[in-house]
Amino acid sequence: MQLPGRQDELISAVAAVNPNTVVVVNAGSPVTMPWRDEVGAILYIWFPGGALGDALRDVVFGEVDPGGRLPLSFPKALADTPAAANYPGVDGKMHYAEGRQIGYRWYRSTSTEPQFWFGHGMSYSKFEIAGAQVAGDIGEEVVVNATVTNIGSRRGVHVVEVFSSYEGDHEEMASDFRFVGCAKVELDVGESCPVTISLSPRRFSSWISGAWNIPEGDFAIHLGRSAGDLAEIGRISA
Repeated sequence: MQLPGRQDELISAVAAVNPNTVVVVNAGSPVTMPWRDEVGAILYIWFPGGALGDALRDVVFGEVDPGGRLPLSFPKALADTPAAANYPGVDGKMHYAEGRQIGYRWYRSTSTEPQFWFGHGMSYSKFEIAGAQVAGDIGEEVVVNATVTNIGSRRGVHVVEVFSSYEGDHEEMASDFRFVGCAKVELDVGESCPVTISLSPRRFSSWISGAWNIPEGDFAIHLGRSAGDLAEIGRISA
């Protein structure tokens, strides 16, 4: 997970001279960032293709707001990953002992703090979420409503993220926690926007006894900015 060569050393040396340094990481997977707290900002651009130059310029100079959110959790080190304890296996066979607890589920269930949580992402502006409510029938449709307001100093992008956690007593569903939906809005300064996120029964289903079923019990609905920044807004029952 380390950047090749002496890049970590180079970044720290530059940041020591100028703490406002912006690090642009052009990589296809998570990397360790021992200099994370030394720099002014980190922009993860993955492998964006031929339009990289124009897109990067627009974000760095503030012409557009960085609206992306991480599609996975970034561990602090390779040892902090769900599969680390089981890799490379025994006698050519690897046992996935983490079971259902992969990705952000594993970090939550083991109280392991990742480098960045699934869904993490920042904006040049600030946002407030109010009036969050959950209603509906889990067997037909569950609806999450909230109002997002731009309380910052410029136009920006915000992503409202919804997760569910199973609170019932079905043994196969113990500690089940999952991302179930989101809504992305772009707002001017002071502008508010109602957000509605519809969740189908499939969002709460699991492969149980050879079929997709919704287990009996309560489901807590959480709303926030990432898998590590959430608040429970209500519960529904199946």
